[in-house]
Amino acid sequence: MHEPFPGSEDGRPFGTFALIWALPAEQRREIAWIELADDASLRARGRQWCGGDQRYELSYELETSSGYVTERLAVSVTDGPELTLVRGRSPELDGAADCDLGFSPLTNAMPVLRDRLQGNGTAFEIDVAWVSVPDLTVHRDHQIYEPLAGDRIRFRSPEADFERSILLTPQGFVLDYPDIAQLLATVVRVPLGGIADWDSFHAVVAGALELPPQGGRGLAAWVECLLQSDRAQGAPRYAVPRGTALTLQLDGLREFAARCPKQHAALVAAVAEVNRRRAGEGEPPLLALSTDG
Repeated sequence: MHEPFPGSEDGRPFGTFALIWALPAEQRREIAWIELADDASLRARGRQWCGGDQRYELSYELETSSGYVTERLAVSVTDGPELTLVRGRSPELDGAADCDLGFSPLTNAMPVLRDRLQGNGTAFEIDVAWVSVPDLTVHRDHQIYEPLAGDRIRFRSPEADFERSILLTPQGFVLDYPDIAQLLATVVRVPLGGIADWDSFHAVVAGALELPPQGGRGLAAWVECLLQSDRAQGAPRYAVPRGTALTLQLDGLREFAARCPKQHAALVAAVAEVNRRRAGEGEPPLLALSTDG
């Protein structure tokens, strides 16, 4: 957590996608870069900010084993305390399925993803190591997750006398957690360094966004598909909940624009066309571009 966020790993930027949440009333925001593996494990690097009287900034790293069981949580508050919990070494995790970082919507995903993987679909109870912020004290908390209709769960912490109905994304992450967080945007990393021609252009962009094969390879097909990003069925990477945005994180944009000017122009034109047509339908812009410089 000492290198620029979210840092790199094995010579590449960390994270295939990110989620950005906010609670404007509390001046709180969080971003988490996430990697999901085929063995049903998750790794994340995140940051959380809070303004107002409780002003603080913290960064964290989260790792799970197969089945989304939390193995390690490291948290560092700027100019404040640090905490690392590791399964098998930290007694706070003995008998606890997960860590629950205060005000972090990301850590609610582990119980949900694990339950979906197991296909239970019924209410379940877990003990967690709840980490208070910004002081990073750890408390044992008994929590109850109850699946409701659609992508909604009822979350309860009896000891804290706390209960909320949480709306989830199709992927199982928090979309709307009353008084805690609302999802603003999904960021998908597009590694432009792997593009050298039209074939690799289509392969890299379609692969990063998980565009369906039936969408074809033409840019017109991409536009039609991305126009439906907030109405897409299932949980592909390009699908985002209605009312949120999809940002393409274009890594290596400057070199890509010089190396492949036609493909660069095509990508920018496709994004602009999606937003133009959305505006024509009276809808807000859906796509945004971000770059590492």
